[in-house]
Amino acid sequence: TEESLRKSHSELQALLEERTAELAKVKAVLKEEVEALANAEQRLERSEQQVEAPQAEPELHTRELLLLSELGNLLRSCSSADEAYQVIARAAPNLFPNLVGDLFVVSPWRNLMGAVAHWGKVVPDQRTFSLADCWALRTGRVHWVENTHAALLCRHLRKPVPEAYVCVPMIATGEVLGLLHLTQSEEGALTPATRRFAATVAEYIAMALVHLKQPGTPRLQSLCDTLTGLFNRRYLADFLELELDRSLKSRRPLGIIMLDVDNFSAFNDTFGQEAGDALLRELGRFLQSNIREGDIACRYGGGVFGLVLPGGSLEVTQQRAELMREGVKHLVVSHRGELVGQVSVSIGVAAFPEHGRSEAALVRAAEAALYEAKKEGRDRVVVAQ
Repeated sequence: TEESLRKSHSELQALLEERTAELAKVKAVLKEEVEALANAEQRLERSEQQVEAPQAEPELHTRELLLLSELGNLLRSCSSADEAYQVIARAAPNLFPNLVGDLFVVSPWRNLMGAVAHWGKVVPDQRTFSLADCWALRTGRVHWVENTHAALLCRHLRKPVPEAYVCVPMIATGEVLGLLHLTQSEEGALTPATRRFAATVAEYIAMALVHLKQPGTPRLQSLCDTLTGLFNRRYLADFLELELDRSLKSRRPLGIIMLDVDNFSAFNDTFGQEAGDALLRELGRFLQSNIREGDIACRYGGGVFGLVLPGGSLEVTQQRAELMREGVKHLVVSHRGELVGQVSVSIGVAAFPEHGRSEAALVRAAEAALYEAKKEGRDRVVVAQ
């Protein structure tokens, strides 16, 4: 009957909906199983890659050992530090592929680093910098920076600043000998393994320098005045340019003092050149022992000396100049066992930002002030106009 047909149709409709719901559940289960299988395959692929990696590690380790052995043999065969630096510059590209590097050594005066070897595509770093500019040298530990946009950076970094770098101090018998500095030229080139390898290479180089007993270089020695032991005019210009750049960025003041021995030519004529040299040596010791930490004293030429005071305001620089002028009067200078008389100095003072924003401008201002001090009667301090 019609009623029976409607009942059968309703039962079929219910059965169809039930089967559709069951199929949907089965489909969902199958989808989950397919996703689980895909994830398992991915995990298996990663596991296989990780299994293969340790197999490649011994090859890399063997290669490093061979390179280190060759480097060690060459360094032991060197008869001078300069030969060792040439060996390092030639070997480094194989030791550190895809990295730019510099080798710095400390000066004989223990407060200056200078580049002696370079490798990579970047122009060689010819600058000198203070030991205090490098965190590795300050802490005596490797300083590794993975991201220079969010890390504590060394002040000696060249521009443009690299994405990542590592500084490895070279230390032997408790003494800082130099610095191995590496920067990456390709993303991901500077790995933890490379950092560890760099520390080993630095140890090899440090041992070689100790063996050669020549941590200095002709280039670094050329920055020193042999008579007084102070830095020379060339270093004053380099240091002043570097510190002035920092002052411009940090808006800190910077002072410069130009000091000249009064009547130095007459002193030489009266007592002789050897006595004049004795005077300059004594004055050099006085200046070196009376400057603040971070300041430098240089022999500019003849009886003229220059001092740079990073962070020194015009007022502070003038005060320091007055103290030095008074202190020089109490120097005891003797030659061949005889006192050679009292000495006085004339001093010119200039400062950033008051008297210029370049190394040349500040030196000119200080020299002009020194000329005025001598013109006004000597034994006085004059501030640049």
